[in-house]
Amino acid sequence: MIIFSKLQKDFSSLSTISIEKKIPLVISPIEIIFFGSALEPIVKKTLFPSTSVSDKTFSISQSQDSYLISFYTPSTASVYAAIKIPSLVPIECLSEYEICDYLKELFHSTNLQQIYEKYKSKILPSFPNSWLGKEIYGYKIVGIIGEGGNSFVLRGVKNGINYAIKIPKIDNANMSATVSSLNLFRELSKEAINLVEITSKSEYLVRIYAVYNDLTNIKEIMRGDPFLYLSSPPAIIMEYMAGGSVLSLLSKGFNYSSKWEEIVAKIGLDIAYALKTLHISGYVHLDVKPSNFLLPKEVTNPEEVCNIKVKLGDLGSAKRVRELPTHLTSEYAPPEQYMAYPSMPVMDVFSLGASLLALTWGRSGFNPDEIIFTNDINSVYSKYVNYYLKLYSSTSTKFQKYLLSLVYPDYRKRPSIFQVIEGLKRFSC
Repeated sequence: MIIFSKLQKDFSSLSTISIEKKIPLVISPIEIIFFGSALEPIVKKTLFPSTSVSDKTFSISQSQDSYLISFYTPSTASVYAAIKIPSLVPIECLSEYEICDYLKELFHSTNLQQIYEKYKSKILPSFPNSWLGKEIYGYKIVGIIGEGGNSFVLRGVKNGINYAIKIPKIDNANMSATVSSLNLFRELSKEAINLVEITSKSEYLVRIYAVYNDLTNIKEIMRGDPFLYLSSPPAIIMEYMAGGSVLSLLSKGFNYSSKWEEIVAKIGLDIAYALKTLHISGYVHLDVKPSNFLLPKEVTNPEEVCNIKVKLGDLGSAKRVRELPTHLTSEYAPPEQYMAYPSMPVMDVFSLGASLLALTWGRSGFNPDEIIFTNDINSVYSKYVNYYLKLYSSTSTKFQKYLLSLVYPDYRKRPSIFQVIEGLKRFSC
């Protein structure tokens, strides 16, 4: 039997154990401590059995940079030997037989890199599943909420409360995506204190509680240290929204409800309140889209949406007004964002209108393919004008006509978020 305690013990606590004799001995990278009157050859043989280890009992505890393995007799539970080894490999990922072989390797070799290379294939993490059951910054990971192009979102628990934890994807095989993802985190870190405070000011913004972005760790992770990525990844700790995004409403067929336009207007009104707080604070969200419109709980019928607060999440792309955007979601971005204009609040107004129209139509995305997949940025505006004119001529309801004012091609003629709030109130349930 193997007991993995992982208790963050201080090794000196072993002094409380009743022992006859304690002889520290450092051989290779292992520090061996003998208990009782056992002689060195006998203890070595016990530590590294060549036969089954099932009749041997040992426990493993972990400190910041070491493991302590204590061997004891099952019948008496008395410790007869202990070894301290470096945390080169997370041995809790190995089987009991592999642990014994690993200890033999450490005992007889000083080439730690060679040992690491031999065992890494057995314990190399696979993301995001390897985070399950682990702790990250004191949050125990109990589930995987989702995975996007640039990040994983995990569910963590601390003090009985659920949190969403966003971690950028770091993939040495796809360095361009990795660099893009990390750049977003670096930018977010610069504004972390402000954004944590801003999200506390509005009940329509998903709260950000903390941002972990140790640049030293990131450099080591980028050099190929998957275990550091496993234990200390860059991360954003956010409010957990149990209902997921409003896109789930489409999968449930709620868009066939006779009140669907009223429900979409209510969703838009809540998001507009969130954007109002951001804009007043001098920020532009720059990634307004339905997958970032989050529900606090699971809903079972369309009318429930009228009685809950929908929140705007993912401030990872947010910029101060007039800063250059570094990210866009092509399906919902306005023409001027494609053309790298400085950040303006009316960019969010466009993306909100685009998102609400897509929801109203029950589809994913607003912009046409000729814009999304264009190689000619200079043609985006003219292509969008043609698209807009077709939409305007084919749109019939007052609500959809109003939403078209939010996505007007000329950004100077779009309403402000304050005007949007007043406009959506007329249609909301």
